[in-house]
Amino acid sequence: MKSVMVILGILIFHSFIFVTLAMPLSEALEKDLVSIEITHNSTGTHYSSPLVLNIQNKVNRSLQIELDNGYVLLPADSAEQKMIVTNDLLVKLYPNESKAAHINAMCLEQYDRAPGEESSYFLAGLAGNNLRKLSTFIQENEQYEPAAQFLMWELAEGAYKSEDIDKFELSEDGEVWVRNQEGVELERIIEYADIEEPQRQLLVNGEFEMNFSREKNVHIAMFNENKVIVKELFKNPKTPIGKTKLEYAFNSLEYEEEVYFVKLVVDGEIIMTRTIEMQF
Repeated sequence: MKSVMVILGILIFHSFIFVTLAMPLSEALEKDLVSIEITHNSTGTHYSSPLVLNIQNKVNRSLQIELDNGYVLLPADSAEQKMIVTNDLLVKLYPNESKAAHINAMCLEQYDRAPGEESSYFLAGLAGNNLRKLSTFIQENEQYEPAAQFLMWELAEGAYKSEDIDKFELSEDGEVWVRNQEGVELERIIEYADIEEPQRQLLVNGEFEMNFSREKNVHIAMFNENKVIVKELFKNPKTPIGKTKLEYAFNSLEYEEEVYFVKLVVDGEIIMTRTIEMQF
């Protein structure tokens, strides 16, 4: 009888361990069930997967931890960009297990520095309603792209009347439009200064050669010294199989910083980086 009770106790104990608890990351942190570090993802851009969630299960229970779309991530260094999560993240953890998972997110502060090697982030609350509408649209349409990032900056800066924003729509050429309830495209209430076209051009040309085994979403973008995008130079979300040359060009006289970085981004990951030292 005693041995039966011992076996029963062991079964109950193991059942307890393997019953999975599901909860938001914020709740798991409040209950001290997990510990986390949010750090830089070296292969991501600030508009695709800039951060990594390093999470450890601290208890003898299986956990299912959810980081929802629309949460704000704040940097330990205020000179770095605030981020908004743009894709629901679900992490399953066995008892006492540790994992690392990429976080899809976008920047909310265009003129701050992008995350780097020493960056550390922590979880804040949910973003405002219209920012969350856009982050949900980005997830539903897989638009982890420069066009959506530029619009996210505009929303964060109040470039549209917030009460008029109803929905977002993707154009044929990949632009994201802001619509009101009648479906009319909204006009910005903040005007951004256009880059003054110089009288002449001093073109910087280049190309990347790649050989793809399957169709890829490819773009080439130009970043400043803060690792923040300033211009998209090439885009083809359906770059075909096989060897291909990906060409780019820009007028160096339009830009004032001494160094820029041209990056080849494939399916949201930086594959190659080229440093461009400007000649003045």
